[in-house]
Amino acid sequence: MMSPDQAEDVSSPAAVVTGGLFDVVCVPIGDYERHPRLDADDEAERVTSLFARLGGRASPWELSAGQARTATVVNARLRSWSQSLEARNSVLFWVGHGQANPDGAWLAIYDTPDAMDEGGILPEHLAGFITAEWQRRAQDDEAWAIVVIEACGAERFANLLHSALLRKAQPPSRFAVVGVGADDGAGQLGEFRQALDETLFRSNAYTDADDEIKLSDLLDQVAQRLQFGIVHAVKLYQAPPIPRPRRLPAPVASAMDVYVELQQFVAGLSPDERGHFLPKAQGADHAEVTEPAWYFVGREAERAQIAAWLRTHPAGMLIVTGRAGSGKSALLGHVLIHATPGLRDLLIDARLMRPAPTGEFPDDLRFDAVIHLSGMTIGGLARRLADAADLGESPVLADSGQNIGWVLDGLARRRRPFTVMADALDEAQEPATLASAVLRRLAALDQVRVVVGTRTSTREGPGLPEPDDQDLIDALGRTAEVLTVQRDPEAVGRYVQARLTAAQAAAVIDADDQAIAEIARQVQAMNQDFLYARLAIHEIIANPGLLRA
Repeated sequence: MMSPDQAEDVSSPAAVVTGGLFDVVCVPIGDYERHPRLDADDEAERVTSLFARLGGRASPWELSAGQARTATVVNARLRSWSQSLEARNSVLFWVGHGQANPDGAWLAIYDTPDAMDEGGILPEHLAGFITAEWQRRAQDDEAWAIVVIEACGAERFANLLHSALLRKAQPPSRFAVVGVGADDGAGQLGEFRQALDETLFRSNAYTDADDEIKLSDLLDQVAQRLQFGIVHAVKLYQAPPIPRPRRLPAPVASAMDVYVELQQFVAGLSPDERGHFLPKAQGADHAEVTEPAWYFVGREAERAQIAAWLRTHPAGMLIVTGRAGSGKSALLGHVLIHATPGLRDLLIDARLMRPAPTGEFPDDLRFDAVIHLSGMTIGGLARRLADAADLGESPVLADSGQNIGWVLDGLARRRRPFTVMADALDEAQEPATLASAVLRRLAALDQVRVVVGTRTSTREGPGLPEPDDQDLIDALGRTAEVLTVQRDPEAVGRYVQARLTAAQAAAVIDADDQAIAEIARQVQAMNQDFLYARLAIHEIIANPGLLRA
């Protein structure tokens, strides 16, 4: 592993920042030898999408398929950020597992041991790269950098990192270190993104009278919305402000009164509904739902099957499963919209979505708890369920096992229907344990229904061989009903055509209708999942020259 001194070895001159934009360099660590999988890539993409609305430019991480993010690979990524040929504004976003205790704090990479103090990334190591980045950036009087770390123990890691930087002979300036994640493992994946989203778009922190945002103020606002986190800023007030994005892009595809009402309704939804389920249902790669675009296609039969199960089962569990990238989350998001009358009607009025057949989703068919399980712990899930059921404060806050018992007892005593939608079980902290200790027991209660989205196995992933086990289905219980989301080539073709037609209309790509139809036909003929189509669209938009080939 590269030492901090090596990371600080800088010799090339720097250039002046131009254009007022900034780079977004993500270091998502989602796959590990000895730690639970996290959907870190997806979270990094969502954070990048938010920063893009402020002028951020994604800096892709060039990796081969299935390449493990070991020390060598991660150091190369950090080196490319810290030794850029030009001084530039940038955000470095690290997301993954971490640990902290009174002796220190560490971040995990692919092969980090269970005890991270035996091989995790130290604050001093990252400080070396930040110092190297400053030595180039210092030649510009306005260039700035923000380092965000989201992991368990990140608050203590950020404190130690900040101290290590201030001890340098030439400490960095116009920078900030943000740590999101408590030392005891509290919190969950996505807290930084939710705080940033709330600050920029879901609150009155900024109004349409604000044409620009000072970075120091932005991070102060984010810090106020972090339940577990800290922000250390050093002379960031010297950085020039950045343009503020408008809440209402123009032109819009629907009547303005419907469009404004749609924005207001979405702003009142929970962070999981707004940040995970709706973008998945929209099919627009985590674009804001405030954008007048909707690309979800197909899955009418699966949607009807889920609705029928909800209408006919007063209790129990429905498992929605399928291969990685098959569209499970999009399907569940689509179901959630149809089961939310206010949102459903607004989208239909805006002509963004077609209504389901009459009677498929009666107005009393609603979800009481909607939970994105990525990064979730048993204790975190217990808190979410207690809040959704309005059970009050748990008398046992320290023991997550006793907490979930208290939640289950409380739900049993309520004697009222309670319906849960939970997605991304395979991305939870301990998915098999969470499945058997919480979701399975939850679905066994009278008048409690659980619809859960998951892969079949903890060993399943994009590009990996089909696993020979179904440990997550086993943990949820073989008595549950299972809906397997199969490939739908015809819907994939329609999805590609809709996405590329929208890109054509926005002048993002220069292609005629015949070329778009041919691309859609070729992608459809590959008989792959929606993830394959989404990646193809990304490649075409990133490299429009492919259209001329």
